[in-house]
Amino acid sequence: MTFALEVKHIHRKASLMTVREQMTHFPPDIPALRVCNRLTSVLAKYCADNQFNFIDTAGNARIQMPGL
Repeated sequence: MTFALEVKHIHRKASLMTVREQMTHFPPDIPALRVCNRLTSVLAKYCADNQFNFIDTAGNARIQMPGL
């Protein structure tokens, strides 16, 4: 599976909202995967609620794709 990779320092919800806007620049057939610093449980829930794929430096991950 191919992902558009984005490495970002996320420190608050507004950072994630900016990331969402940047997702529009990725090809629609290639899902985005963010690699970031450790997310708080609130930010990880925000990612899940908004269907953001991520891997953080604490080893937490959420990747939701058909067949995966």
